[in-house]
Amino acid sequence: MKEITLRTVENYKDRASALMLFPTLREACEAITILKQKCEKEVDAGELMDKVALKAISNKDGIPDYVKGLDGDETALLVETRAPSTEELDKNIETILQTLKSKKTVVPIEFTDKPQEYQKYWNIRKGVFPASVGNRERGTTSVIEDIACPIEDLAEMATRLQDILDKHKYALFGKFRGIT
Repeated sequence: MKEITLRTVENYKDRASALMLFPTLREACEAITILKQKCEKEVDAGELMDKVALKAISNKDGIPDYVKGLDGDETALLVETRAPSTEELDKNIETILQTLKSKKTVVPIEFTDKPQEYQKYWNIRKGVFPASVGNRERGTTSVIEDIACPIEDLAEMATRLQDILDKHKYALFGKFRGIT
């Protein structure tokens, strides 16, 4: 290796997160596509949790009531935005909310800028893999794999992949970034 480029991001103290709940994986992926296309600079981090992942964490401390007892195809997006000032953070939040206003959600999207609240969301997300692995049948294994596709194909790809994974009782969960 002759050369390496390291790209860093600002670690702003002003940040907010929302645990968005969509009726289906397809609708959650469509929201990701919209965020990628229209809110690239406002979205700093994101995680997708499908129905299997949500079921695995439904009894964890800090999980909102609206996530408990789900039995459909509901899919969550955990989204974080950061900014150098409260005013810019508020603008980021408003831009994201306006961008997603036409998307159907299970509950209204609400951002929190309180560290003790949004940290609970991120701690829950960190627990998805251990909870999912802990809930699998004895004698089975966990497969971790990255999959990439053009953003405009994400909803179709994820939906078809979930059908295959459902057939074999695997979970689909992952992360997205506004810039990748």
